[in-house]
Amino acid sequence: YYANGSISSKASYNLRGELLTPIVEFDETGTKRLEYYSKSDGPFSEWHPNGQLKKKLYLKNGEPDGLQEEFSSSGALVAVSYTHL
Repeated sequence: YYANGSISSKASYNLRGELLTPIVEFDETGTKRLEYYSKSDGPFSEWHPNGQLKKKLYLKNGEPDGLQEEFSSSGALVAVSYTHL
């Protein structure tokens, strides 16, 4: 939690400690900032401060792998790229 009482992140785990849902990080105002299962492998999304999706990609060993999409703060798709590791 932040000093103002707002939640900084959330996730759900089973009784064995295995992650069941993506980890979601928020800024101090409660706006979603990041969503991921791992910062090194798997789907990864980032949001602009206004709540619009900023980036959507897949990570492999901490590096972008596959389709990468970037969006403007108004939500328009501004870049698409593809990387294969």
